[in-house]
Amino acid sequence: MLAIIPARGGSKGLPGKNMKELCGKTLLAHTIEQAFKSNVIDDVIVTTEDPYISDHARACGAAVVQRPDSLATDDSKAFDVYRHACSVLAGMHYITSSYVVLLPTAPLRLPEDIVGAVELFNARHYTDAVISVAEASKPSNWHCVMRYDGSLLTNDDNIDNRQSYAKEYIPNGSIYVFNRSFVDTHDTYHGLSTYGYIMPPERSIDIDTQLDFDICEMLLSRRVKDSVVSL
Repeated sequence: MLAIIPARGGSKGLPGKNMKELCGKTLLAHTIEQAFKSNVIDDVIVTTEDPYISDHARACGAAVVQRPDSLATDDSKAFDVYRHACSVLAGMHYITSSYVVLLPTAPLRLPEDIVGAVELFNARHYTDAVISVAEASKPSNWHCVMRYDGSLLTNDDNIDNRQSYAKEYIPNGSIYVFNRSFVDTHDTYHGLSTYGYIMPPERSIDIDTQLDFDICEMLLSRRVKDSVVSL
């Protein structure tokens, strides 16, 4: 299966985050390595507008699709980026009916997670998409909006204990497996046949801020230390 890794150069929350080093490797390098180690990915394509990222991706063993600047802005739609990459590949006679999207900002995934998501996708007769998710730490009914005067507007007048609510899940930004025909005709991740691949919270951090990065660094350092001790 093909893996597409979107990695633009610009980022406002954490500038240059795709090339930021985490425990000795860039976020992009971590993701490329995980894709190849999964053994369910045949080809890895990085889509970027940034020449520096392009060179780094190739050095890590990935191929590169040059993304136009118009698809590398804060307002660019992710699905347009995926469609562009598939269109470029089709022009090179590389046709795929499904593919995996891996974001560099979720470096705590394991190769086994990629395997599990792909296996879930393949297990169904027809699947629009598989999205990696994590269990929500708080019920959505607990969420509230703050009005202009500081007062709170809640979703639930009767706030129960957390255990009283059904489990809820949120996408963790780590793994997406798409049916290409679905993506080519829709602008939503959620079709009639979209399934969730559950990941634990310690592998479900999507880096958007320095705090996210620091937490990932702590967790990954601990993972590396534990693996050395177990040898």
